Amino acid sequence: MDTFHIWRYRIISALQMGALSCAVGICSGVVCAVFGRGLLLINNFRDAHQIFLIPLLPLLGLCIVFMYDKWGGGAEEGMNIVFAAGLDDTRPIPFRMMPLAVGATWFGHVGGASVGREGVACQIGAVIGYTVGKLVKNKRFTQTLIIAGMAGGFAGLFRTPIAAVCFALEVMVAGRLFYYALLPAVIAAGSASAVSGLLGLTHEYFPLPDMGEAAFTLPFVAKLTALALLFCAAGQLFAHLLKYCHERFHVWLPNKYKRIFIVGAVLSALLLVVHKGRYAGLSFSITDAVFEGGNVFMYDWILKLLFTVVCLSAGFQGGELTPLFIIGSAFGYIVAPLFGLPPLLCAALGHGAVFGSATNTLLAPIAITGAVFGFQYTPLFALVCAVAFYCNGNHGIYRLQRTV
Repeated sequence: MDTFHIWRYRIISALQMGALSCAVGICSGVVCAVFGRGLLLINNFRDAHQIFLIPLLPLLGLCIVFMYDKWGGGAEEGMNIVFAAGLDDTRPIPFRMMPLAVGATWFGHVGGASVGREGVACQIGAVIGYTVGKLVKNKRFTQTLIIAGMAGGFAGLFRTPIAAVCFALEVMVAGRLFYYALLPAVIAAGSASAVSGLLGLTHEYFPLPDMGEAAFTLPFVAKLTALALLFCAAGQLFAHLLKYCHERFHVWLPNKYKRIFIVGAVLSALLLVVHKGRYAGLSFSITDAVFEGGNVFMYDWILKLLFTVVCLSAGFQGGELTPLFIIGSAFGYIVAPLFGLPPLLCAALGHGAVFGSATNTLLAPIAITGAVFGFQYTPLFALVCAVAFYCNGNHGIYRLQRTV
């Protein structure tokens, strides 16, 4: 094949991939907008009627298990399926995983399950990317579009396209970036973010006040490093405890119906008793308290961590990232006085570093912290997130994540 035909083939392939990535992004943006706005409505409605809805958590848990038993066919594996398909082109991603994940997460949040949402958004994008890839019958396109779809799902829900691209490129293999999917991921993330914005989803933004220009003196860097080690420990506590509880619950309560009902009943009682639903659902009241001057309790971070770990281990569906953001922010706010640093700055640093430690990622935590709090403190975000990432021992919450 001569040079002209090689370049012609490459240009046609690039244009095809660009168009497909845009389609994946648009579809992901639409579905994530519906999912995200529905989740916000559910959380607002539940907060207004907690005494009636949170006691329904064990019954809603039974509905979730029944849904997956009846129609799931293994779809409850969620992100494990996405990782398996992204790393091995012989593993399919069933389309039914998308509506089941959305429905199960909505059900759980009605009853106050302390879970997140971003894992579901990534599943939405991956399903759409895989489905589009299969339509064109090109294995290379399919794997690329799975990654682009993950970026689209992340960006469609959080509306942070730079962080979405970073997360999709680095999460499957820690320490390695899938550069071949960079442009498709950028296109999918940009289009998904734009579409979900047009459909009413907003971007969380808590601009930090001007704290003056930070001087990288040795004592200041030492404080940031010590903070990073604490955030790394918090992220690893979440990851290891999630793995331990998942294994133990399956041994102690092997019947999944009994497991989710019994654990759900205990959780519903505790969620009502402990600060009247403060740790239920997305727990935005904690984030608002941290960044808008409310009451932040010194145990907010550990209680949110425990509630989330137990909910996910029992079988409730949802994500880990939003809880990790809340855990990191609340933890950073509480430990700030120990280092003589501004609480809001430490909360922002914890927001990214705990997420990075638990997910075993580096670029995404830096990017999302900048997107949420402003990029003027990016050098500080980068330093703390890098230390937390490199000290986590290559352990994370994703069982099928590979390491270099």
